[in-house]
Amino acid sequence: MAALVAWPWAASLATALLVVPAAAGALVAGELVAPSVADAQRTWRARGRLLFAIAYAAMIAIAVFVGSAVPEPGVFGREAVVFAALQPAFLLIAGAMADVRLTLVNSLVLVALSSLRGGPVAALAAIAVFVLIALFLLADNAVRILGAYAARRGPAPEHVWREGLALIAPVTAVLVLMLAAAPPQPWAGVRWTSGPPTDLPRQVYALVFFASLLGAGAVGLAVQFLRRRRQRMAPPAEDVVDVVAVEDEVLPEVGPARRGIIPGTRGAIVRAYVAFLSAAARLGRPRSLDATPAEFAAALGPLGGLAQLTDLFMDARYGPDDPNAESVAAAQRAADEAIRKMEIAFAKRTRGGRGRRQP
Repeated sequence: MAALVAWPWAASLATALLVVPAAAGALVAGELVAPSVADAQRTWRARGRLLFAIAYAAMIAIAVFVGSAVPEPGVFGREAVVFAALQPAFLLIAGAMADVRLTLVNSLVLVALSSLRGGPVAALAAIAVFVLIALFLLADNAVRILGAYAARRGPAPEHVWREGLALIAPVTAVLVLMLAAAPPQPWAGVRWTSGPPTDLPRQVYALVFFASLLGAGAVGLAVQFLRRRRQRMAPPAEDVVDVVAVEDEVLPEVGPARRGIIPGTRGAIVRAYVAFLSAAARLGRPRSLDATPAEFAAALGPLGGLAQLTDLFMDARYGPDDPNAESVAAAQRAADEAIRKMEIAFAKRTRGGRGRRQP
């Protein structure tokens, strides 16, 4: 939007009205079709990403050549319309292929176009792109962490946003002060008193033609390179060897499989939780195989120490960091307390089943 405002052209308003809803729809559509194109993501990583990168780099080269040869507002307006119209397509690719690099690069190209105009539009574009990309990276990092450790309790969203804003706010304030003290100036090479924007000199078309040839050649070389990699090597020649008769080797009997013991502080907390499960099973409250630790704790009801023991077990079993000695001691105390409470409750149920005592 900043590039379209900085370099207005005949089609800028229509492009802006179409790009905004198209970008939102493309982002949602890409997220919806992502599961169905999971197999295509491997092809995208192997070949599609390289071809798209070469083609897009050729487009940027053409835009730089044309803008350098004819630095007129009409030319920059056309380039802003072209790159802005590409943003919905890149958002669709980002949602479907889980690759946001083309979208971010195209946004930076649009910001570079708006910075050539200078003034408040360039300053606003620079500040907005920094804040938006920083917020996107913050949210993307949080999603990746929660996706990697889905079984572990994640931090509260308020905590994540507070930490992120604490990092972004000082840099944003410094950037705003710098741009307010020294606002961006327009590019000195722009010819503001040129002819009508529809009159382009002939050298522009020559530059576009030669740049297109270079881009097409680069794409062709990439296709040939990738095609050669797919060709399989000829199978090696087989050597004929004499058959040697040997006696059958007696294999040792396979013993029962033994599960590995978790070492360190993780294993200590896990063993404390397993001891609690053994005590619960002995007292008539075994955990079913399909119940998670949190569901098992909820089924037992309020039980002193069980909530803390469950949290420490989840962090030790699925967390990224090894727990410290204090967590081990806390888990042992919580397990002892939970076992004691269960034994007391079991004794009360046993006495209640025998009938009430007579006064």
